[in-house]
Amino acid sequence: MDQLELGNLGQVPRFRDLLSTLPKSPGRSCYAAVYEVMNNLGRAIKLTQHRRLINDLNSTLGFETLEAITSISLTNTEVCAAFGVYFTALEQAFHWPRDTASSTPEMLENHKLVIQILNQPQLREKLCYLLEIESRVGKVAKFPKTVAQTALTMARSILQEAQLARQSGRPLPGNIQDTVNLLYRTCRSDWFDQGDYNDFDSHKQFGRLHEVIRASGTQRRLQELFEEASAISCLRCMPNLLQGLPSTTEMLQAALAAIQFAVAVVRDELFAVAIDEVIWGRTFANFSKAVGFCNVSAGGADAPIFCFIDTLCGRADANSKVALLEELEFRSRFFPPNVRALVDHLASSPSLRTYLASHDATYELQQSFRGLEQQRYDLYRMHRKKATRITIALRAGQRGTSAGVCARGGTTGVAKHLAGTLRDAMKARFGDDLSALQIDAIAQSHSPLLVGNAQVHAARVIFRFSTPLAIGPGDCLEVTVQLPDGARRTRTYSVTYTYSSQNLPEGNGYQITSAAEVNIRCKGLVSRYLCSQSQGCQVQVAVKPAPHFRLSKNTKPKEQTIFVAQGGSVGLFVAWIERQKQLTGRYVLVVGARRYSELGYKAELRKLAYRCVPSLQIVVALSQPGTDDLSILRSWGAQPYHGWVTGYLSLCSYQNIRTVHICGSSSFGLDTAKSPAFYTDKTTYRERKYGPRLQPITTSTIPTIRLLVAPEPQDTAITPNFPLVSRSDLALHNSPTDLWIAVGSYVYDVTAILRFHPGGEKVLLARAGRQAEDMFKSVHGDSEDVNALLRRTIVGQLAPPDQKNMAWEKWLDRVVEIQNDLTNHSRFEKVPSPSGDNLSECPPSEVVHASVDCFISGWHLLLYEMNIGESEPSQLQLTGTEVRAALDACQATAYEQSFADIARCGFVLHRIFDAHMLLASKIHSFLDKLKSEIATCIINNLDLGFGVFYACTNKCIAAMNELAEDMGSI
Repeated sequence: MDQLELGNLGQVPRFRDLLSTLPKSPGRSCYAAVYEVMNNLGRAIKLTQHRRLINDLNSTLGFETLEAITSISLTNTEVCAAFGVYFTALEQAFHWPRDTASSTPEMLENHKLVIQILNQPQLREKLCYLLEIESRVGKVAKFPKTVAQTALTMARSILQEAQLARQSGRPLPGNIQDTVNLLYRTCRSDWFDQGDYNDFDSHKQFGRLHEVIRASGTQRRLQELFEEASAISCLRCMPNLLQGLPSTTEMLQAALAAIQFAVAVVRDELFAVAIDEVIWGRTFANFSKAVGFCNVSAGGADAPIFCFIDTLCGRADANSKVALLEELEFRSRFFPPNVRALVDHLASSPSLRTYLASHDATYELQQSFRGLEQQRYDLYRMHRKKATRITIALRAGQRGTSAGVCARGGTTGVAKHLAGTLRDAMKARFGDDLSALQIDAIAQSHSPLLVGNAQVHAARVIFRFSTPLAIGPGDCLEVTVQLPDGARRTRTYSVTYTYSSQNLPEGNGYQITSAAEVNIRCKGLVSRYLCSQSQGCQVQVAVKPAPHFRLSKNTKPKEQTIFVAQGGSVGLFVAWIERQKQLTGRYVLVVGARRYSELGYKAELRKLAYRCVPSLQIVVALSQPGTDDLSILRSWGAQPYHGWVTGYLSLCSYQNIRTVHICGSSSFGLDTAKSPAFYTDKTTYRERKYGPRLQPITTSTIPTIRLLVAPEPQDTAITPNFPLVSRSDLALHNSPTDLWIAVGSYVYDVTAILRFHPGGEKVLLARAGRQAEDMFKSVHGDSEDVNALLRRTIVGQLAPPDQKNMAWEKWLDRVVEIQNDLTNHSRFEKVPSPSGDNLSECPPSEVVHASVDCFISGWHLLLYEMNIGESEPSQLQLTGTEVRAALDACQATAYEQSFADIARCGFVLHRIFDAHMLLASKIHSFLDKLKSEIATCIINNLDLGFGVFYACTNKCIAAMNELAEDMGSI
């Protein structure tokens, strides 16, 4: 095998193709048996019968098979790697679900331990030392039986020493702890080795769930993106560049620019990770990392990219060096050896941050470092946003995260702990003064738009940066200016155009550019000042990325991509189209303006209209066109429309839409996003059968509609003349078709936002009908664009608590919380069809049944807190146990009688999901009635007893009894 360079990854084992390449031998027979089990593992997991399948395999394993796999693994490293992944996946799957404790079958564990010894170079070296023979493969391979026995003894000795240390409460010496970590490394390094993410069917070998089929966010993909952008090679050179300063300053600046570009690309890849938090929380985290392919944690601080950049850039706090090394040691312990070696290589080099603090560092190098720091900061900021979704997973039954955050003490405490941990991590890296991340720039206005008495209505402002910055379509610039009165003010503007730069990286929707343009309306102190700077002025800027808005190419001839722009924002679409060498499929660009004279980027649009026919259709909607405006547009190939953009779209009905990108003001964006042109709103079979709360949901991709709202100043006032909304009224609006939330003292109707919310529907549904200020502030903070959009959905002011009915308002809020969980836990993108043809894309039955478990747990706790009595809560739990027993019996029968029949398994799972979703639908109707009764009594100040809770509980018990009977009839 060729020696890999530091940081590079080896090839993925050819799991499926290995059988055809191996000669007949006992080792090949063992591989074939394990391969067959792996191909059936997913179906067994769906029926929660995987332990029986694994136990059946374990019964066929013994010392003969141990010798056989040792023999073939010593001569074929690819087989050894494949065995390592397979055995670890089986071991981790056996431990799921963790509600019932279980030990790994002995022979399976023995085989996994021996393979791990052979698979890790450091462990194999220790083994060879014990064998007192040379480590050349040929000599070791002559004694497979001895090798297997010695390797197993060695592994057991390591585990025993670790267990004794744990029992005595003493830490292991560093070198021994490293050996223990190596023995378990397969559990984490499988992130890099489990299947080929370019192969859509590779997930079927590991029993993977539907949200982990896609490639986005996999550790391997991130590493390869870093390699493709030349960032890995730049990092390898970094020690030499740092040691050679100051003579290597220019080369170091170029390397930092390349790394900055790579970080931006990887961050967008991480953002595209789309999962169902409930499925992930209930199954994937419990399976362990070895059974999945992409996960929330892969977007977290345990991805190698975080370690690479942290090692290079260091920390801003006082104890940076010591704290950094300790943290890196912990976070990189499970990386593949070659990846961890690059981290160690960087850690041993001189400190870049220390050099920048000296008088020897040039201004250009300091600015270049700040450019990289901006991207690193947003990488962590994005992770902080995504990490809040873990609270939904914890509510679904996940026990903890890879970083050790556990669900003890309730999810509210976890959310606060998580937010605090991430806030501290960012403070340690970037300090308190984020303005220190800004770079210098020159702002110069041009092409002013004059109205009335030659007054400047708007202007295009070019920002020329002191160092190249990575900018993608939709990104914003945070601009700080010093006004003539000496005051420093900051405003945020959407980038409307970027200028290509020679010899700088470009691709993946990004480019490293030395200049960008913003279309600014002459409104407000900062904007008026910038529009007046025709000679240029000094400013400071920082990029605010918008990964949710990234533009991507059509991949099929029948696909359509729709671009909708208001005014000067059309520039960002124009710049992207200009850089495309070829357009596949069809693109529609719809831009709105008042009249032709106010249309931005006319010359560029005219060129595109000629160059891109017939792939690009340009539509210009003018609300107040001049006499010749429409004919001028026709003359250069655009389609004119007299009216508003929404009026034009009302006449359209687009098919085969890949994405819709909307850019403009908050009111323009929200009105456009609601256009029926982008939807085929037909009532689905699932919605008709189970009700609107269980309508289909998309969780495998980020939304098709992507909205970029122009930032508005925070001081934009909210008109105070809104009606009061009582808390009981708020509680009645918590369904996917009628969703209100409270943020602070205002109530908002965010139903329309569900369709394009970048964080997915379940995040919003988790706080439907309730106060959401803590989660909103944690994710969005004081984001000008998000707050601008939210202001357009306001329905009223939140009334203060009802002093006479505070207890009942509290109980009502708890009912809403439990119902929101039931909604989130019962909605899935894919459910098994009667024929079983989509079985590999669906979650296991354990997930849908978990919705019943979580409801019972939450409702039982509520009844206990209300001190209602023992009878109903006890009967509720007993009924839940009976439902579980009926489900287990149903699935065991299906496994015993028809496991080999995929269609029959699919039919059984279809019936199981159908029965559980019908139950969820019934419970929703009971809860809706209960909420209405409580709200009516609170509003009318009527007496309300616990009888309504008794009645609701008994109805739920009766419905669950029906489910148990239904399970018996499948």
